[in-house]
Amino acid sequence: MVPRSERGFKEYADAYRRVLDRIAIERGVRNWLEKTPEHLHYLDLIAETIPDARFIHIVRNGSNVVASLARSVAEGPREWNWPVGDLDHYIKRWNFDVEITLKAQANSRHHVVFYESLLGRPEEELRRVCDFLDLEFEQRMLDPRNSAELVLGAAKREPWRRGVFDPLRTETARVSEAQFPPEQQAFEQSGLLCGGDWRKLFGVES
Repeated sequence: MVPRSERGFKEYADAYRRVLDRIAIERGVRNWLEKTPEHLHYLDLIAETIPDARFIHIVRNGSNVVASLARSVAEGPREWNWPVGDLDHYIKRWNFDVEITLKAQANSRHHVVFYESLLGRPEEELRRVCDFLDLEFEQRMLDPRNSAELVLGAAKREPWRRGVFDPLRTETARVSEAQFPPEQQAFEQSGLLCGGDWRKLFGVES
């Protein structure tokens, strides 16, 4: 659990950084990546505690995020500790989080990746990520099986991670249409910023 006080967070973050630094050194690599969605809410503190940190924001269509959350929470309510089936809660969470990314995108330490673009043009998007991180792109990055086992370990058994070893496929970008009837889709779009369309929200041309 992340400490709520600023002092407690800094102590936690510094200790966590030392652990990850040690693991990186032991494995002979220059960088480490930490993926915890809630850390989006602590960007300023992380940036202050880890001065050379860079941040990658992955933004997905809002309706599909809501559908994905609804399924994941239903499959693992204890792990999520969120209300099951509360679409309004999921909608507000996407709105809140995407507004943080909107504010952060102008900072050179932040890079935004759009989920649907990553699925449709994986090599192009990964090359941009590598440029941002000063890493050399490798073709094996396009195969999730190369890293999923190492990164996830036992966590791969969690229900919502069952597809991490599968090839990237564009149909996962339309999960809301497959999961919810039209009236629920309309409810989602009415509550989501710009109807959940990141293209309109971020001013991205199709």
